[in-house]
Amino acid sequence: MTAPDVVLIDSGGANIGSVRYALERIGVHAQLSADSERIKAATHVILPGVGAAARGMKRLRELGLIETILGLRQPLLGICLGMQLLYDSSEEGDVECLGLLPGRVTRLIASPSARVPHMGWNTLALKRESSLLAGIDDGAYAYFVHGYAAPIGAETLATCGHGRAFSAAVQRQLGPGLSIDFSYFRRWYGNFGVTDNLSIYVLGGYANARLKGFGGSIDLDGARAGIGWRYDVGKAYIKTEFLYSNYELGFTRYQGMAGLGYKF
Repeated sequence: MTAPDVVLIDSGGANIGSVRYALERIGVHAQLSADSERIKAATHVILPGVGAAARGMKRLRELGLIETILGLRQPLLGICLGMQLLYDSSEEGDVECLGLLPGRVTRLIASPSARVPHMGWNTLALKRESSLLAGIDDGAYAYFVHGYAAPIGAETLATCGHGRAFSAAVQRQLGPGLSIDFSYFRRWYGNFGVTDNLSIYVLGGYANARLKGFGGSIDLDGARAGIGWRYDVGKAYIKTEFLYSNYELGFTRYQGMAGLGYKF
């Protein structure tokens, strides 16, 4: 079997050396790189990190690696801060993150029984099977050092508790395929008859949506409005529409469309 070509993204975290030594102990050599083409060529990519989320995202932007990471098709492993940066956003610095996992990383709440940051050994509660957890039993101990924590969701493999429950390990398939999540969608339509055969209509709508897939996501928030006319002759008809669209994707577009149809 061909040895994996593992690349550690040089994100500037203090745990990079620890991650490399851990990999070497299991016989895996990982190259440290901030070169986009080298990262893309790897079979497996690891995003380590220690520190604040805002600083971590700034480092990735300065290196020009945001689009590189979002475009990866190979397995991507986030460790410590690297895991938190995979989410939509973080309360730490109120920063937008990579958006590969849904949800917001939030601060742990301190209490007399739960000091923050969370430091020390704690037990894992396994939620579903995965090769990432091979050899790890429910109730196994892991060592934690963090003040912010990831939410629990469909991607959660294992949780831990410190004041509240949080995701300790997550996994999501980001291979080929597209999905679109609508948090709000509305459309309206009005039809005004002129004669028995001729009608004029208006249409429009508003959507708050995110298109996800192929290793990333784009916002499609926007609005559309238009006017058209339709003329029916028996089961056949001809119609023309004029549409105006304005989307956060980054374009404004005017469209004119004409067509023939037949109702079977």
